[in-house]
Order: sequence, then structure tokens, then C-alpha cells
Amino acid sequence: MKHRQDRILTIPNLISLFRLLLIPAIAWLYIARRQSHAAFFLLLISWLSDILDGWIARRFQMTSRLGVVLDPAADKLTLVTVLFCMVFTVRDMLPLLVVLVLVEGTKGVFGLVRMKNQRHIAGAKWHGKVATGCLYTTILLHMAWESIPHWFSQLTVYVSLAVVVVSMTLYCLYYARALRRPEGEGEKE
Repeated sequence: MKHRQDRILTIPNLISLFRLLLIPAIAWLYIARRQSHAAFFLLLISWLSDILDGWIARRFQMTSRLGVVLDPAADKLTLVTVLFCMVFTVRDMLPLLVVLVLVEGTKGVFGLVRMKNQRHIAGAKWHGKVATGCLYTTILLHMAWESIPHWFSQLTVYVSLAVVVVSMTLYCLYYARALRRPEGEGEKE
């Protein structure tokens, strides 16, 4: 019998797969069809289903190794794709896109090194969830409010940037401690 962590077909994993399948539809609606409100609703569904899949995974013990990778991958691919699409219509999004790509690339390298050295995949931390929430809120606000005042647009982008950078700093500190910890020693959270 497979260990619980080795399961692939779980409800949270299927929801994460659904979120991955929404990405091209959101991009197509936003760029090709210029239907930012329809893209808004699909993105909102994606974000709400992200919250739902995490709740189901924890509540019903449906966490899996695949889910620990698939869930954040769906988040990051969604956010990077949508920010890339928005850069062409909302110039304020460019710094957010650049920082997000750099942050996720850095976290990915740290995560791979940790996984190779300690055979452990770390889940999302609270500050990462807050950063993701700020990013979704900023993006959805800009999709829904096409005539957003420039000063308010910049304010939301800079707040999101600050939260993402703080989260990245906390992740770097976490990975630095984890990489110094001897193999087999438990996490101190």
C-alpha cells in the first residue's frame, strides 16, 4: 500500500491541476480578447480554489509530496503569467513582475539545494501566503478597476513589492538555517 504522502490523485492535487489549466484561459481573455473582467473572474476562481485546496489538504489529511510542489507551482505560474500579460496594459506591474521572477528563482534554487541535501520539501510559510494574497489582491484590483488612479496603482504595487521582499528575506533566513542543520534534525518552527 502506498504511503499517504505518495498519493497523486487527491482532491487538492486535482484542484491545483484545474488552476494550472485556468492559466491559458486567463491570459487569452486578458490579452487576445481584451476582456479584463472575464479574466478577473477566472483569476478570482483560481485564487479561491487555491485557498480551498489548502484547506481540504489540511482538514482531511490529503497532503502529498506532489501537492507540496504542484500547489505553489500553480500559484507562481498563474501570478507570473498574469503579471506578464498586464505589463503591456499596466506599466506599474513591471517592477512587480521582475521582483517576483527573481524571488521565485532564488527560492527555487534554495529549495532544490535543500531537497537534494535533506530530501525534504518545505511547504509554504505564513509570510509567503500573505505575499501571495497581496499579489492576487493587487492584480485583481487592477483588472476590476481599469481607471484606477495612478497614485493608487503605484501604492498597491509598492505595498505588494515590500511584502514580497520581506517574505523573500524570511525565506532566505529559513533556508540558511535549514541548510546548516544536520540531516535528520527536525525543523524548529
